[in-house]
Amino acid sequence: MKRIYLDHAAGRENPNSIHTEGREARATLDHARQIVANYINAKSPDQIIFAPSASLANHFLLNQFDHVIVSPIEHQSILNHPNIRGFLAINKLGRVVIENLQTSGPREVVEEGLLAPTSSHTAATAIREDGLARERIPEDRRSEIFIGLSSFSGLPHRLKFVREVAGVKYYDDSYSTMPSATIAAIKAFPNQPKNIILGGSPKGADFSELAQAIKNNNVKHAILVGPEGEKIQTALDAVGYTAYARVFEIPFNMKNIVNITTKVAEPGDIVILSPAAASFDSFKNYSERGNQFIASVEAL
Repeated sequence: MKRIYLDHAAGRENPNSIHTEGREARATLDHARQIVANYINAKSPDQIIFAPSASLANHFLLNQFDHVIVSPIEHQSILNHPNIRGFLAINKLGRVVIENLQTSGPREVVEEGLLAPTSSHTAATAIREDGLARERIPEDRRSEIFIGLSSFSGLPHRLKFVREVAGVKYYDDSYSTMPSATIAAIKAFPNQPKNIILGGSPKGADFSELAQAIKNNNVKHAILVGPEGEKIQTALDAVGYTAYARVFEIPFNMKNIVNITTKVAEPGDIVILSPAAASFDSFKNYSERGNQFIASVEAL
């Protein structure tokens, strides 16, 4: 008969039962910790923590630092963390600019591993004023980390560069379904004029901070769609921002929305689909919304 180990007394990461299977499971994890500790040159296996989810791993890591700088295409569990103090700029291909990693400032920062949100692992690189923290990353592995970060081209629908048309660059950030993620997308391009597509179906969000970010971060035009477009408009009106256009069509036609951006965007501008809302008013999910945006941009 096959035996199944179920441990109702387990803590967040460790088996806690005293019966045989529980002791064996604990020994297996301790052995795995030792292997990982040896590989990354950790001081002790106790420094290796197995988290049950990416969100918990992210929060455990971020809680170790007072000031954190991350990529703007991170999972929302990272972007919403109170220790986030800024965002690393990315280039038009969605890649982190290595120079920014080496000149981030004197305070210790962490660059999250740019992993898929569903990953159960979180990789972190500790960075200081002079580059990678020597006491944390073995010297023979720093070049691998730099190469990995510099060659990362972005994940689908997470502030992903689509193409440039008539001097205007288009970015697909359909994955951003909360205001905090859209704020991060806006701040990822601090010096460029932006035109942004916002709105969709409700998630109970408060758009007041987003409205302030739009007003203060060189957003030239906002195109508001879906049921949440009305709430976003109210928030924009409250901060005195009026450079928006409402599209009342539900479900809306993405091709028509992209055509609107061609009328307001000028050479040197960027256009971002970063809705700050769910997609279910007009699409099956955020992927379909992003794919239709990509197809519409490719058709220009």
